Amino acid sequence: MRGLVAVLGFALLAAPSFASADDSAREIQLDSTPAQLNIAGFANCLADQETGFDFDSLRDRYNFNMLDLLLPYLAIYPGTHLPGPLTPMQRESEAHWQTPWDGQDAQLAQAIATTLPTTPAEAFQLAVKGCDSKDVFCAALSLQNVYKTFGRHDQAIAQDPNGEKTDYNPDWYKNQSAQWLTQLPTIQSAMISLRTDGEGDRWGEWYHFFGILAYAARDMSLGENETSLDFIVRMNKLLNPWIAGEPENPLKARFDRDSAEVSWAYLTGQIPADPAGTSPCNQRSTFVQQ
Repeated sequence: MRGLVAVLGFALLAAPSFASADDSAREIQLDSTPAQLNIAGFANCLADQETGFDFDSLRDRYNFNMLDLLLPYLAIYPGTHLPGPLTPMQRESEAHWQTPWDGQDAQLAQAIATTLPTTPAEAFQLAVKGCDSKDVFCAALSLQNVYKTFGRHDQAIAQDPNGEKTDYNPDWYKNQSAQWLTQLPTIQSAMISLRTDGEGDRWGEWYHFFGILAYAARDMSLGENETSLDFIVRMNKLLNPWIAGEPENPLKARFDRDSAEVSWAYLTGQIPADPAGTSPCNQRSTFVQQ
């Protein structure tokens, strides 16, 4: 967890304490929340794609390090201003992980709008094909960027105390926002729900999964282990009251934990046996617990 302390320190120093007598109850509630994802089926379908797994090359290609600011970029909406001197760090993270990816993300967004992926594996396949390096981090980060923009574009617009608004959405979206608004319902309706109850808006579960997969690839290139991924998931319990104004929903926490397990199984090749046997990757039951 050596890199995590560095990138989260700025948030923890600025945030008030959220520990309360309810913390233990929320932990119990999380533990009692049923698993959402079919770890084996999901990981196997990702493994069907031809991606690069040279983690030393990933580290060098993207300059992963203890202060790469990837975690705050993935965790905080661009329209949510961090206080005071932390704002430049937030903008620096976007300058590193969003702006240089605009061209890549624009092509992926158009491919998604054209082909209408039904499952995360189909979307992953599109993203891998569009990455010059064919690597898992490129594909996962680009998918996180695109689906987060599709589903949370309104939360990328900040308003200052004087009522002035700043749109932090990527250029590919801002330049054609009217067109995207007409296309998004069709894209959304094609996506399977990754929740066992079939509810949710799809956007949140999909971009959360790909964000965790991207961070897992980053962590593995730095020699981190599964404990690090669990730490990332647990950080949401601390940061959510500050960012969203309320404790994290146990169902979302469970989904993030399941996403970390899928990512770890896929990236390490340690995929558990699927009780249902080999399941077709075009079926929702392959990705979601039944």
